[in-house]
Amino acid sequence: MEMSDLVAASLVVVSLAGCPADSATGRSLRHAPSDPATLARGQEVYSSQCALCHGAEGRGDGEFAFLLDPRPRDLTAARFRIASTANRVPTDADLFDTITRGMPGSAMPPWGHLPEADRWALVAHVRRAGRMALEAQAAGRGKDAAAAAAWALGRTTPGEVLEAPAPPAERPEDLARGRLVYLERCAACHGPGGRGDGAQVQVTDEGDPIRPRDFTAGAFKGGNDPAQVWRSIRGGLRGTPMPATTDLSGDDTWRLVRYVLSLVPPGAAALAAQGPFTIHARRVEALPPDAEVTFDEAWAAQPATWIPLMALAQRAGRAPGVLVQAIHDANRVAVRLTWEDATSDASEARQEAFTDGAAVQLSAEAAPPLFAMGGPRGSVEIWHWKASRQADKDAGRFHDVDAAWPALTVDRYDMQRNLPPGARVDYATAGAERHDPVYQTGWGAGNPLSGPEAPRPCLDYLASGPGTLRGQPAEAQNIAGAGHWGGGAWHVAYLRPLVGDAHDVALRPGQAVSVAFAVWDGAARDRDGQKAVTTWHRLMVD
Repeated sequence: MEMSDLVAASLVVVSLAGCPADSATGRSLRHAPSDPATLARGQEVYSSQCALCHGAEGRGDGEFAFLLDPRPRDLTAARFRIASTANRVPTDADLFDTITRGMPGSAMPPWGHLPEADRWALVAHVRRAGRMALEAQAAGRGKDAAAAAAWALGRTTPGEVLEAPAPPAERPEDLARGRLVYLERCAACHGPGGRGDGAQVQVTDEGDPIRPRDFTAGAFKGGNDPAQVWRSIRGGLRGTPMPATTDLSGDDTWRLVRYVLSLVPPGAAALAAQGPFTIHARRVEALPPDAEVTFDEAWAAQPATWIPLMALAQRAGRAPGVLVQAIHDANRVAVRLTWEDATSDASEARQEAFTDGAAVQLSAEAAPPLFAMGGPRGSVEIWHWKASRQADKDAGRFHDVDAAWPALTVDRYDMQRNLPPGARVDYATAGAERHDPVYQTGWGAGNPLSGPEAPRPCLDYLASGPGTLRGQPAEAQNIAGAGHWGGGAWHVAYLRPLVGDAHDVALRPGQAVSVAFAVWDGAARDRDGQKAVTTWHRLMVD
């Protein structure tokens, strides 16, 4: 099956399941509570879920900020993109919606899986953090405490809500009129076809590079609701080159909204919706052998769940999402990932070469830790596959630098085993398998990534936060599986016992665990933290 067919099939799955409902249902609660307990809870949730990117004090300088493009918002500046008000200061409901929905086109994920009370607590914390920072800024300029507080309050108090008027009746000529307005007002940046391919040299008020929105991707920063699109066009996006259009007539604004939304291809908005989703591991009589797990016919009868990917660094050409399937036979579980990739990148022998890869992350916690490799209060299990390891296994040998430069005579290994004193190295037979592991320390220490034999394509890891990734011991490496590239897509399957050793996340029929995914694109020079990811979803073992 071609990748285009798989994407089309995923649209059927999405349409049958229904698009994920907007979980920002707290419109009746228009103001976040500000009692001490709520503020304390907001600080706690922020520290565990948000500080890694936004920084401990909210200045956009977190540990992961250097990986992200666009960079995380400096919350202490109290300048936000999405607001429904005339003065572009967001209401509490705006902040709640942004936290719930995330910011499509950035690394800001949706946090709809958090309890609603925690999201309102985050709103209270973010509002207070911005206000306190502005007070400190004013005090540093010589204002007394009362004046500083009043100034900060004025800068952070939402103005009148921009209520979109009732749209005019649709007429056949409206799209034509909307296109004329678009070409005059919008095409210079967003491009004549709305693909974001107009003016590319743009910066935010903070001096960071920014790209025009690609409307054809189906994801708008403030959501696809026509009234919200109207507010974004009318009021602009604060701090960006996107200007307000208050000089447009009301009817022309609506015609422009309708034309912009018409640029979204059918089904694109559904494919961009972040979920959360539930992947069902269906029961089958028997799982295929390890070597056949990727293409066994059992997969053809299983539904696939489309999970959109969030690229931590934005660029054109990235896979928009991954199709996930899961099956089990009451003893073992198999999970298959399929995603678009125009090229197979399966070598790491050269310094400038990077490999494709994919990972499945699991947490058994009722309240899972941060999806970015867990945290001190909750470890995660990670199944990691790399195309380079798959190539080594398929070839039956470790591809060392001699595979990249077979005739490079300076690539010499004088620690060749059983080399008589004074004998010259035979470069034709000086591969890694002839080395003495005493001098090849990774191999000698038993590192599964360093030995000359063909490694396992899939490895099992544990992590309890960034920088804590550690491989499970050799005797606990019970992940099998394989990957295959063809037709412009990777198909990668993992196979593991439902209940492994004490370190594994147990998967039991009738129970669900949290699951997240990651994809590395070697052609985009992805490695380590540079990748595309998802937030937490649910894996239910039927």
